[in-house]
Amino acid sequence: MDGAASEDVLLNAGFLWKISRHFNLGGFFRQGPGFDVEVTLRSPFEDEPSVESGQLKLPDTFGLGIAFKSDDRLTISFEWDRVEYSTLVENTGVSEGIELDDGSELRLGAEYVFLNREPVIAIRGGVWLDPDHRIRFVGPNALTRAAFPGGDDEVHFAVGLGLAFQAFQIDFAADLSRPVDTASLSVIYTF
Repeated sequence: MDGAASEDVLLNAGFLWKISRHFNLGGFFRQGPGFDVEVTLRSPFEDEPSVESGQLKLPDTFGLGIAFKSDDRLTISFEWDRVEYSTLVENTGVSEGIELDDGSELRLGAEYVFLNREPVIAIRGGVWLDPDHRIRFVGPNALTRAAFPGGDDEVHFAVGLGLAFQAFQIDFAADLSRPVDTASLSVIYTF
């Protein structure tokens, strides 16, 4: 698949509204870019490959979230994101028999901060739903249907720990799910 980025202007926007001392509401919209593509399909049963042209459009994403902060120590948040995955297969030139559903990501998280310590310690945890966004073939070819059966929604569990010192901060997080586990480490130094 060869692709060339188009030179479009894209929209990314968001807002944060402090409803009260304890509640914040936020939202965003992120427009996905599009690329001109040329797809070469090769079959073991044909001498010449077929070439299709189209556009690959990355998904637009939008969402809303709300956070409750009881005091300076405990924060609980919920977020809903809508991802338009179906745009990945539309207008590619090879979308016949291919399905990809849009999905909603749901996230619930909490953070508790121990402020009376040096360093300041933050403990974080959460759970989120990753909707199925695997390509599914529904056409008549049984071999292709077996190769692209789609997938299942996945539930992820997340944990994290943060340490804030005078001049630097260290954050560790892990995202655990059935298909894959991910860990990340961040260090910030202020000078």
